[in-house]
Amino acid sequence: MNKIRERGNDYYRTEVELKELSPTAWIGRGHFCRKDTGEQIREYVSVRGDSKASILAALDKQIEEQLPNLPVPYDWGKPDKVRLVIQKYIRFNSQLTDACVALEKYRAEGTLSREQLHKFYHELRDAVTEVTLQLINTLGDFSEDEKIQLMHSDPSVYAEITDPWNLDDVYARDGLFKYIIAPTTEIIKAHDEHVRRMLKAFEANVT
Repeated sequence: MNKIRERGNDYYRTEVELKELSPTAWIGRGHFCRKDTGEQIREYVSVRGDSKASILAALDKQIEEQLPNLPVPYDWGKPDKVRLVIQKYIRFNSQLTDACVALEKYRAEGTLSREQLHKFYHELRDAVTEVTLQLINTLGDFSEDEKIQLMHSDPSVYAEITDPWNLDDVYARDGLFKYIIAPTTEIIKAHDEHVRRMLKAFEANVT
């Protein structure tokens, strides 16, 4: 078995991620992505096995079982603007991290030429410029109420701030503040309150 069969329903498609830990140890994840926005949702399936074939077979089975249990997106047909810009910011940060990790790997292996480094630099600079302009333009179209909403995480996020999904949320809202041109006093207050609640939540989790 060299690939997983395509799975999906009216609302979701799946993406599969495999990682070889050793010749006899594999880990795989199946992610569910909304068909209307392309974003990954929180739910996923994860399996470990001793071969690529066994991982793919197990993932296929778990994905088939999980799909019918996924909820219909609450904002299907009219996606939540605030959530979408947060997801865009998170995805791009993840892509930047992956690119830097790959660059460090090539450097450590001694396979990174000067030409490749220059090419990487220009591609990364162009990507950052493009996404920066997109974020500024997107947030420029937000109403003040939407910008203030963007500055506040759900109370459950602060309560469980060490959850990786929640960490992405609080950091994204903090980071996106920098892309709001000439924020009003109320938006600044909302951001300051978010940072205060975020730091307080971190302090509460220090052991």
